[in-house]
Amino acid sequence: AGDCYHAAVVLGRIRGWSLQESLRFASGAAAIKVQHIGARGGLPTYDEVMQFLAEKS
Repeated sequence: AGDCYHAAVVLGRIRGWSLQESLRFASGAAAIKVQHIGARGGLPTYDEVMQFLAEKS
């Protein structure tokens, strides 16, 4: 989940999001990731993270 989190922060910063927006996105990505077993299983797509965050807002 840590690698997923860090990658999501980088994605947000590359897209020009604020640090707060990037960290929120990364937290959502990691929250989805930890629901699955294994290193590769459960890596969320951009759309999955955005939907997850919309449902939690």
